[in-house]
Amino acid sequence: MVMAPRLLLCAAVVGLSASVANCQWLQATIPIPDTLGGLGGAWVVAYDSASNCVYVGGQGSDVMVVDCATNKRIARVPTGPMVVALCCNTHDNKVYSADYVGGTVTVVDAASNQRLKTLTMSRPPYAFCYNPLANKVYCGAESVYVIDGASDSVLATVPAGVSSELCLCYNPQDDKVYAANSEDSSITVIDGTTNQVLTTIRVGRVPLGLCYNWQNDKVYCSSSYDNTLSVIDGATDSVLAVLAIPGGPRRLCYASQNNKVYCANIDTVVTVVDGATDAITATVPVPGRTSDLRYAPQSNKVYCAHGTGTSVTIIDAAADTVVASVRFGTQAQPYGLCYNPRKNEVYCVNHGRNNLAALDCVGDSVLATVSLAAFSVSDLVYDSRDDRIYCASSAAGAVAAVDGATNAVLTTVEVGYRPSRLCYNPHDNKVYCANYADTSVSVIDGATSTVLATVRVGTQPEQLCYNPVNRRVYCSSRYPDPVVSVIDGDSNVVLATILLPDQATDLCHNSADNKVYCATADTLVVIDCVDDSLVAKVRVAHGAGVLCYNSQGNKVYCTSSGHPDQAVTVVDGEGDSVLTTIPVGDWGYGICYDPLNNRVYTTNYVAQSAVTVIDGAADVVDTVILVSFGPRWLGLDTLHNWLYCSCDNRAVKVIDCVGESLVKGFYFDDYPTRMAFSPTRGRMYVACGTSVCVFGDSTSGVEETTTADLRSTKSGPTVVRGVLFLPSSLLTANSSLLSSDGRKVLDLKAGANDVRGLAPGVYFVREAQAQAQAVHKVVVTR
Repeated sequence: MVMAPRLLLCAAVVGLSASVANCQWLQATIPIPDTLGGLGGAWVVAYDSASNCVYVGGQGSDVMVVDCATNKRIARVPTGPMVVALCCNTHDNKVYSADYVGGTVTVVDAASNQRLKTLTMSRPPYAFCYNPLANKVYCGAESVYVIDGASDSVLATVPAGVSSELCLCYNPQDDKVYAANSEDSSITVIDGTTNQVLTTIRVGRVPLGLCYNWQNDKVYCSSSYDNTLSVIDGATDSVLAVLAIPGGPRRLCYASQNNKVYCANIDTVVTVVDGATDAITATVPVPGRTSDLRYAPQSNKVYCAHGTGTSVTIIDAAADTVVASVRFGTQAQPYGLCYNPRKNEVYCVNHGRNNLAALDCVGDSVLATVSLAAFSVSDLVYDSRDDRIYCASSAAGAVAAVDGATNAVLTTVEVGYRPSRLCYNPHDNKVYCANYADTSVSVIDGATSTVLATVRVGTQPEQLCYNPVNRRVYCSSRYPDPVVSVIDGDSNVVLATILLPDQATDLCHNSADNKVYCATADTLVVIDCVDDSLVAKVRVAHGAGVLCYNSQGNKVYCTSSGHPDQAVTVVDGEGDSVLTTIPVGDWGYGICYDPLNNRVYTTNYVAQSAVTVIDGAADVVDTVILVSFGPRWLGLDTLHNWLYCSCDNRAVKVIDCVGESLVKGFYFDDYPTRMAFSPTRGRMYVACGTSVCVFGDSTSGVEETTTADLRSTKSGPTVVRGVLFLPSSLLTANSSLLSSDGRKVLDLKAGANDVRGLAPGVYFVREAQAQAQAVHKVVVTR
């Protein structure tokens, strides 16, 4: 192999031999974004005024605590696997959590956010209400359990058929608790002092919703099957009126400023009732079924969350007209609401996106969105200009930026729903994030880690590919038709939309001919990037899987992942014809190209549990390296010439690309998946569940040495102050500069070559296309 001596300062040409002694080590594990983890499918929320915190529960176990001052998660309290109701005890500063599956009530100290006690109920708990006069908590669980707020002991059990989170309310003026019995069309009235049943009130079929009007001392009960609203005198517990409310009345709330009761139907209507006369005064159309109602007294507005939709509708309680609608994106499912009087804000739990949104009740805008999901990393990309690693989390709907120098999380960027893939544009210093469950690609400024633009593409955008020649990003989408959207790197607008014959499984760019290849079903679709038109379709063996580009041979390699008889189809990049088909084993999920050794690596998932090495010149299998069960993803360390392979037995295996042998293995508690390499730091970043594992040299710096058998007195390329000098002795007709992933970024000439426009990082000078070994490594610094 022809190599130049090691250069100082701005250029470095290093030996490519690897050994076990100087193999990478696990340097750090970065929790992304914190150690709290997350919830699954949040849907209930309660505000605690003493601590100024919001408590959120849902399908996943535990309750998450969010500080309303900072809108940050501050604690996670172990409770039960399905939290269906929350209640605050303002006297003792406690929060009560109802676990429907476990049949328990967890008592939480709101000052320390520690679990104080767990009460076991004989039936699954559904609902809560609080009696501040006697400091009692009432828990509905097909009976009503009366809990002492000081000792958290059960004082009494009152027979009542509570079966919904809406079925309890407290009347402070008469010190009574009302429990709706959905099965026998009645309301049980409980004395707040003696815990005895005072009376039973007959109402309509399937009573579900209750609320109290303190100005007129009335209790309102909605009966969804009867389409009625019963008005009850709080003093005598007699029914004063029965109002016909078509469409299945359910949710209720009381607006004190104008003395009105708002009743949300199962249909898309909110009915307004005068609290003094009990007359229906208005009906307000809303865009969907209302899952919760909440009154904001300081702004005199009613907020309606539409749990089967994507928005919250805001009603002016004076005029009874819709004044605003706040949308949270695709599949948001805003389910639960609570009000913060300190800040005049409404908090909304979005069940589908599993986050908490803070709404300003003055401007009706979203002030902040707090992800409640565990930040399970779905993809990584390296920003060479700012030395940052961007980590996307499909579950959290966010992208975290990690400092490459310190491995510390700098910030978390909210993007669209279920971000799946990332790619980096070094020229414009932008990170692109495909939001799979949205119709968008988020464009992130690499310098500030903020969203610059949201680009609308097709539904379920999945694969991304950057074209450095035209500075464009190609994004494949699945529905309603499979397409590739072409995004301009300067303006962040879609320049073209190209229809595909089937859904794309991968994209790659051919830098020599400026083409993009799309793997679709049994066809490789070729796009000419000059005019963004479809120019060819190439049949591949056993269905197209994933792709890589061989820059030295101008060839595209396509696996047949998902097929037991896997083969790699080799396509000529100039003529777009099949050169050969290479049998390689079974079920290939990963593929990558090594420009240093002109080798292509692909994984064999099941039977062989191996990595197959293909000679990029002859297109034949060079060797097969056994790794671990279920090898999937690959990452190439171009600084040390090592290949990383993540496997389904929670292992990462390291392969010496020169010796083509397995040299090291690491095992983890979670599953390692996708990778990103930092040539600036010589580190490999591996997504591993809710963390990112960092592999680097065992010493603090990268010690680059040149072994005696690789030394040469031949003058090599040098980089000084943004200029790459290429000696004329090295110049050939095919001299070019390659990026660390093998893409051609510049045609070289003898003498000075301006490289100031390139992002910092490791590059390779290729002497001749026919000589794979004639490759020199150079480092472009800032």
